[in-house]
Amino acid sequence: MKLIVFLFSSFIINACSNKVDTNFIPKEFDYLDDYIGDGKTFIYKNPKTGQETFKDIKIINENGNNYRIVKSYDNHSVGDSAIISNGQTIELHNFFMSGDGKITKGEKLQDTVISNNKKLGTHLTKWVYRTSQLIYTTSSEEKYLKDTLISWQGNQLACIVTQVNGNIILEMINDVSANRRTAVVSKLYFAKGIGLIKFSTEFTDHNGKYNNNSWDLINTKEIQ
Repeated sequence: MKLIVFLFSSFIINACSNKVDTNFIPKEFDYLDDYIGDGKTFIYKNPKTGQETFKDIKIINENGNNYRIVKSYDNHSVGDSAIISNGQTIELHNFFMSGDGKITKGEKLQDTVISNNKKLGTHLTKWVYRTSQLIYTTSSEEKYLKDTLISWQGNQLACIVTQVNGNIILEMINDVSANRRTAVVSKLYFAKGIGLIKFSTEFTDHNGKYNNNSWDLINTKEIQ
């Protein structure tokens, strides 16, 4: 489950950020700061297993600038937290990677959008996390897939669908035989006025087991 949380937090947060003036995902397909209030929890559910994952968003204003604090977790553990400003991920922290309860801060190596003469362009990201025992490197390439409609809480919502092709590389400092690479394909559905409303991930883990899961936004609530 920790890998699922990590995939959720790493690729989903990265998919919403870039360092150009225009967001990769148009702002009208995100959840507006004005609606977040004292904080919102987004609840996602796997329709096959009934498992839930969560995303908390809070707004902090410093010197007239709004910063989003985003935390991704499930019922068992916290995955990542991020600080986002104007669509750009400034900081990204992982909560379980170190294995000793310490928080691991990610180092951003790439976060940019390249024009490819197609809708939205191509969004490229690369982050590295270093602990005393391992090095985690994540990279992703996100492209526009299609426009569609999704029915949610009795409303038909316009959605932009993107596909993320990502890689997670694990390098063990003292045991190179344990090194591994995981290729991940995700599809993300961004609903107008709501933001990420549905996503799926598929990958084969280091044991050769194929994983294919989808998650639907079932509700939002005020952070208690």
